[in-house]
Amino acid sequence: SLEDALHYYAGRGRTWERLAFLKAKPIAGNLRVGQSLIKGLTNFVYGNEEGEGEVFPAIQALRSQILTKMIRRGEVDRNVKLGIGGIREIEFIVQALQLRWGKAYPEIRDRQTLKAMVKLTHIKKLTAPDARLLKESYVFLRNLEHKLQMVHEFQTHLFPSKTEEIAKCAVRMGYLKHATGAQAMEAFLNDYRRHTTTVHQLYERILWSSAS
Repeated sequence: SLEDALHYYAGRGRTWERLAFLKAKPIAGNLRVGQSLIKGLTNFVYGNEEGEGEVFPAIQALRSQILTKMIRRGEVDRNVKLGIGGIREIEFIVQALQLRWGKAYPEIRDRQTLKAMVKLTHIKKLTAPDARLLKESYVFLRNLEHKLQMVHEFQTHLFPSKTEEIAKCAVRMGYLKHATGAQAMEAFLNDYRRHTTTVHQLYERILWSSAS
C-alpha cells in the first residue's frame, strides 16, 4: 500500500533510492497514487538538516562501488557514462547538491540535469564558471553517447578502442568539417580527455569541499 511504501522509505530508505526519486515521475497506472507517493516522499528525498552531513560521503561511497566495477571490467577510462569523468559524475554533483539543499531551496528540485545546474547557480551553491564547464562537458558526453548508440544500434557507453572506430566517431561528432581525418581524430580525442578530466576534477573538488 501507499502507507507501507512511505513507512519503508522513512525508516529504511537509502541514499541511492533518494537519488532515484529525484527524477521520479508517474507515467502509467494510477497517476493519482503515483503523485501521492512522490509528494509523500519529499521529506525522505530532501531530508533534514541533522542528517544532511551524510549525503556527500554516501554518494562518494556509491561512486567508489561503480568505479570498482568499471576497473574490474577494464572500462574505467572508456565508459562514457560510468567511467572517470563521465556523465554519472556530473549527475552526482548536481544530485548531491539537490539532496543537500533541496529542503531549504525547493526551487532547485528539477528532474533535468541542465536546468538544475542553472537553479543551483541562482542560490549560489554552484558557481557560474563551474556550471558552464559542467554543461559543456555534459552536452559533449551526451552527444557522444547518442552517436555511439546510433552506430551500434544498441545501448552502449563504451568509447571505441580501435583507431578506425575512433576516426568514424570523430566524423559523426562533426570533427571532419574543419580538419583532415588525422587532425579530426586527434582533436576529438583531446576534447574527450579534456572533458572527462575537467569533470573528474570538479567532482573531486565540489564533493570533497562540500563534505568537509
